[in-house]
Amino acid sequence: MSFPNARPASKAAVVAVVAVALLTAGCATVSGKATTDDSAIPEPNIAIASVQTSVATVAPVVDVAPETAIAGAIDAFWVAYLAAHDPPNPDHPALNDVAIGEELALLKERISARRRVGESIRRSERDAFTSTVRIRSLAAESSVVEVCVFDDLVIVDILSGRVVNDEVGTYRFEMSMVKRDGRWLVGSNRIVSYRAGVDTCER
Repeated sequence: MSFPNARPASKAAVVAVVAVALLTAGCATVSGKATTDDSAIPEPNIAIASVQTSVATVAPVVDVAPETAIAGAIDAFWVAYLAAHDPPNPDHPALNDVAIGEELALLKERISARRRVGESIRRSERDAFTSTVRIRSLAAESSVVEVCVFDDLVIVDILSGRVVNDEVGTYRFEMSMVKRDGRWLVGSNRIVSYRAGVDTCER
């Protein structure tokens, strides 16, 4: 969501999880300019990746390459994040299947904040977000990955159905993954950089 971290209320005031220990990023990039002011980073309307995937059930653990398993786990993370935000439900069972520890606690906190202000995060009519995963380090039980996402999701006022934020942007996240009982889970997530509009993380 993270996802990436949210401050409740508005996108400008909420940097969500993703994720998500997101505002722990030391230095971010906004509209091409470096900044150390976390408040300058808009909240990612996160639920990025394979949103077509169902989160009704969790696939059984199978013996696949770690890189493939990690990419699938990140896909599942964003899908669960979206499911838990529309409507906002911090107790959504899918969250426990994709996150652990600090990240899980932060997810629940940010989703609760959305519920208090009466907002949900949904796919836009464009439905054009994308996610690219790059493994930075890999050990038997842990991994650090870079995730580049184009976020075109929208924040909606639940009662009126009015879209309150439909800004698009490209985020680069750093996720720490941990392996528990054969399954990869997101342990923490932070924003590395942000640029308004469609951009690339190749820099």
